[in-house]
Amino acid sequence: MPDMLVATSYEEDFSVECLLQELLMALVGYTGDVFVDTSSGGLNDELLEPDRCTVQLATDLNWVSPQDREALDDLVRLGFHYRQLQRFVQQEQQPCSRLSRSLYRQALCAGLAEVLAVYEDEVVLLQEQLLQQGAGRGLPGLKYQLAELQMLLPQLHQLAYDLRRRRLPVSEGGAAPAAAAAAAAPAEEGLQVPREARGAKLLCTLHSHRLNGQPLLQACLQRLLWHVNQVLFNQLTMWMVHGLLADEGNEFFIRPRDATRDSSSSSSKQEQQQDDTRPAGDSNSARQSATGAASSSKHVPNRSENETYKDWHEAFEVALHELPPGVTPHLATSVEFVGRAVRLLRAPPASAKLKQLQQSCSSFGRSARGSGTGVADDQQQLLQQQWAALEQPQQQLLPHEDTLAFAQALRMLQQQPVFSQAALERTVEAIRADVASRLWQLLVVQAGLMQHLGAVKDYLLLARGDFYQCFLADAAKLLAGPPREKTANSDLAVPWQSAAMKSTAQDDPHFKLFRLVLRPKPADHAADAPAAAAAAAAPAAAGAAAPASSGAKPLTVPSFDSNWDGMALEAQLPWPLGVLITPSHMKRYNALFQLLLRLKRVQLSLEQTWQELGRLCGRGGGGTSASDITPLLQLRQHMGHLVGNLQIYLQLDVVESNYARLQEKVAAAQDFEEAERAHDRFLQALVAQSFLGSGILGKQLSEVFGQSAALCRLVKGAREDGIDWPQVQELHAAFNTTMGSLYVNLQSKTLQQYDKAPYLRQLHLRLDFNGYIKRQNKRFLDVQRTVTTSYRQQRQQQEQEEREQGRRAKAQQGRQQGQQAAV
Repeated sequence: MPDMLVATSYEEDFSVECLLQELLMALVGYTGDVFVDTSSGGLNDELLEPDRCTVQLATDLNWVSPQDREALDDLVRLGFHYRQLQRFVQQEQQPCSRLSRSLYRQALCAGLAEVLAVYEDEVVLLQEQLLQQGAGRGLPGLKYQLAELQMLLPQLHQLAYDLRRRRLPVSEGGAAPAAAAAAAAPAEEGLQVPREARGAKLLCTLHSHRLNGQPLLQACLQRLLWHVNQVLFNQLTMWMVHGLLADEGNEFFIRPRDATRDSSSSSSKQEQQQDDTRPAGDSNSARQSATGAASSSKHVPNRSENETYKDWHEAFEVALHELPPGVTPHLATSVEFVGRAVRLLRAPPASAKLKQLQQSCSSFGRSARGSGTGVADDQQQLLQQQWAALEQPQQQLLPHEDTLAFAQALRMLQQQPVFSQAALERTVEAIRADVASRLWQLLVVQAGLMQHLGAVKDYLLLARGDFYQCFLADAAKLLAGPPREKTANSDLAVPWQSAAMKSTAQDDPHFKLFRLVLRPKPADHAADAPAAAAAAAAPAAAGAAAPASSGAKPLTVPSFDSNWDGMALEAQLPWPLGVLITPSHMKRYNALFQLLLRLKRVQLSLEQTWQELGRLCGRGGGGTSASDITPLLQLRQHMGHLVGNLQIYLQLDVVESNYARLQEKVAAAQDFEEAERAHDRFLQALVAQSFLGSGILGKQLSEVFGQSAALCRLVKGAREDGIDWPQVQELHAAFNTTMGSLYVNLQSKTLQQYDKAPYLRQLHLRLDFNGYIKRQNKRFLDVQRTVTTSYRQQRQQQEQEEREQGRRAKAQQGRQQGQQAAV
């Protein structure tokens, strides 16, 4: 037959049909003497390049024509590609002692195995046809039936070769096993542990190969993507429904914070770090250092509040370099929020109410057994029902029906043949909205967020003025001297409690949440806010130890009294308010507290100075007239004007106005994240409008506070030693200089940034509502300008006289030298 194998003398022993049978066996990887494989064929051998085919027709079959030999070699390439793909799948499924298992690559191997199974079925079908019909169809029939596979298998072989060829350094992987392997072999410098493309990199590689103009190859790669995306959706389901990280190979874009640390650390150190992040009592946790999987919060229902807050604030983060295609940073942040919220809602800490009910049930049972008379069965059943209802609070916080709905929505996405980014974003947003709404209900309605924020305003922002008026009056003698290092906190507690009994704080149930303490003296008083606030933001302050943003601008609080400037408030807020009010927030609240408290102390000191001046004038018994101490009265008035208006500005224009906006925002919000953003903006506005980030204004206010304290000391000693008028004049000049610089800076274009300009103008308007200070400052500047001009003129005249004297001396010296030469 034309275009077919030409039989020679070997036809009797070796027919064309036998040759085709050998070809079919070679197509599924079984070579022999007819089709020879020149490679070793070991399982552990490296994958060969798709262009380096090692399977071909034996050269001693010289009775095969060159055309048929070329056609047979072209067909048998499929067997070479099949064998290499099969080797890739088998090698990936082998356990590796140096690398953690990649779930994504296992899913890819499952998809490749599915393709190879289709290929094997096609070869079996060809063999059945060959047995039934004989070699009548010949090579053209085989080539026609295998044409699609001839286009597909080389591309899949190229994909597997690209995946295996890509090797990454240890530092880019970040997995604990790779780090342990690098630490176990320190002598091998520059060790390159094979880190093939996995996780997001694997998905990106599949996406890049899918971008081609061959529909069959696109459909095949889309099926492989579907297999790999099954792992991604399983991880999303575990995280967003159950709050678990099912991530053996550290491939998910949500990771424990310990997993992203330096990979050069030893495996034992990483295990200890993960134990610190893991909630206490989680002995059966599935989250291990080698896998990085998170433990199930439902296994630890008795976590403490601190452990819950730590799990919320610092246990997990988004690995932006591991985002798969179709997952934006915003979507990843939403997924991370949902998982943290589910962990929080499914495993709340054991509350004091639950413990109290447990003790009541125990004592109830003991009294019933001790009395011997028995108790009413209905009362006993009622207590048992209440205990059973409170023993599993997660059922109330996150109903089982919601978790089933979450799982069903993700399951529908998982079953779709094509990944849809828009559908995933809609589903995640719906789950996020539901979880955020339940968190908002928990914080705002059940935990009383606004009531506690009102208490924070009352005590940390000094809105309860009568209480602080009583406290500073009762603590005046204590604050007048240096603190005792060992008993400072106890000494402060006495006037603190005494002031509560004399003011409206006595009936305030939130007063017991706050405790006044004295923190260690900072090294630099002008910049003491970060140190004092950091000390005040102990884990008990908000129940957690959330890390503050490293790029936050340090706050500058003006200093007043180096002995007592370290006073700060600690707050024991009930669960779960620490989710919203973090320790970083408490740092800023304490910086504001220190500013307002110091301002209040300066104001009260100036008021006491006014009383002392009144007694000096004879109102309280004395012989000095008001005209004699007019400079002192004017200086105190100017200081009181500045301090009083600054306090009104901070309490009314800053605290009260922004708190009113916060109340509106939280009341209008039905979402935890909206309430969180409203609180963050509220605190940012307080810090910005108080100018705590401005070192220039902080330094000048520190000078004003110091000058006010100096005036108070001067007036206090005037009754015994008389008025030191030179010191008064020096203090007056220094205060005028500071005030002039302060008002100039309030109008400075450098400080008036887009977010601070309105508040600087508002403060300036309060301080200089009638333009008096502007005129005084202008006169002061004119005087300074005149002094500077006269000094410059005097200096120029002096320099001119010195030059003239130099010229005269030089001329006289020349004349003397001429006379000596003439002699």
